[in-house]
Amino acid sequence: MKRWEYLLSEEYEIRKVIAWHYLKNCDVCIDIGAYGKPIPYIKNIYSIDPLATMENSFHGTIGQWIEQFLPNLSGKIGVALLGFDIEGDGEYEKLLNLLKNVDIIVLECALEFEPSVQKTDDLLKNINHKVESVINIELPPIQEEGYPTYSKRKMYILKRG
Repeated sequence: MKRWEYLLSEEYEIRKVIAWHYLKNCDVCIDIGAYGKPIPYIKNIYSIDPLATMENSFHGTIGQWIEQFLPNLSGKIGVALLGFDIEGDGEYEKLLNLLKNVDIIVLECALEFEPSVQKTDDLLKNINHKVESVINIELPPIQEEGYPTYSKRKMYILKRG
């Protein structure tokens, strides 16, 4: 089943490279909702891949990941939420609690997909991180099987403090 195959294209990989740029100095990076490929060049990365599209990643919910791995993490923690969508009872609250305690968040939404914009706006209201940068990205249209492509993106770089 093909879903978001366009996210694996060279054109859309730039999103992960930008996230890497802001997360590369973290001791630990958590890539929530990873799909197909991890963020490049990060040694201590946890990829939460609920659709099981990648080997060596966690194939469960954010709540399950938090229970299993969060107690063992230390140092500077960064999170990538690239075009995230979250489902399940209590999962959003667990995500919020996690985000309130990390150092850097790279948060991206698809501007043409209203649920993504709404969830991003809600997160921005409910965490106390400072917006360091806002990056508007317009990617070329990609023709792939699966869900529609959303080429207009906005990425927020948030830092605790």
